[in-house]
Formats: sequence, C-alpha cells, structure tokens
Amino acid sequence: MREENDKPVFRFHPGAYEKDRAFELSDDLCTVCERPIVWRYTGQIYTAKLEPDAVCARCVASGALLDWLECPTLQLHDAVLQDRVSPELGEEVFGRTPGFATFNAFTWPVVDGQPLAFIGYGDEAEVWDDPAIQAVMKENWRQDVGEELKGPTAYLLVFKSLDGQTCCAITDWC
Repeated sequence: MREENDKPVFRFHPGAYEKDRAFELSDDLCTVCERPIVWRYTGQIYTAKLEPDAVCARCVASGALLDWLECPTLQLHDAVLQDRVSPELGEEVFGRTPGFATFNAFTWPVVDGQPLAFIGYGDEAEVWDDPAIQAVMKENWRQDVGEELKGPTAYLLVFKSLDGQTCCAITDWC
C-alpha cells in the first residue's frame, strides 16, 4: 500500500506535486532505490548518462539520483544560474529540484546568492491574481516583448525569494 503523503519538500519548487507539474502517483518500483515509487518524477533529466526507467520523489530530493547516475553534469532544468551561488545550492537547484516545463533554456534568478523558488506560470490564477506579482509580470513583459501584457500568459515563469519578499518574472518566449 502506498503512502500518498510521502512527499519530500522541494524549497525551490514548492508546487512540484500540483497540476501534474513534476510528479504523478505510481505503483512502479524506483530504478534508483528499488522501492515503490509513490510519486514518480515526470520531468526531464538532462544528462549524457543513461536515464533511469523510473525515479521517485525521494531519490530526487535526497540526491540519490545524482549518486546513481554518477554524473556531475546532471541537471533537471535547461537553465543556468543568474549569479554565483554556493556549490551546495547549485546542486540543490539543478540536481535535487524537480524540473518544470519551459519552452526555452532560461536563467534561474538569484538574489544575494540565494536562488529564487519557482512558484508557477503567468497564466495560473493564484499567480495572476496577486497584484504585486501581476505588476512584476507586466513590467517584465513590457521590457522583454515591447508591448503591454493584456492578460494571463503561460509564457512567463514566476519566481519568489524563499522569504517571499522578492518576486521575479522571466519571459519564456522567442
């Protein structure tokens, strides 16, 4: 019997289990730990090594996937960090934070050496309906696209600092 509440926390992608963003329930066995998966990772693994057939959320969160692949260049995102961060934070973002769908490679925002957390897309109600986030999205769109943002769009990736004080939107278009 699986424990659906067996959900590791991902601080740089707190909504990883929502809306089929990075995980789905599964009764399969994890290729890495050989235990029942419960939450199967559905995102990309950017590596030159052979990918596991199936990996659980526990192995993503713990870094067991990194160890299993024995691949220092593993990434779960098609991204680079905006600024330098500690090696530990870099590993957490790229190797232990579930990926999310993007149209293009992007630059992961960093403020004062701390990566921001991906909180959603610009067309999600809980993102769009926040006036402060909406203002940031509109300004970003105006600067990047050269026109006014008239409504919600999936072409914006929205990030917030872990303390919730800083918000950033990235245009994921063209």
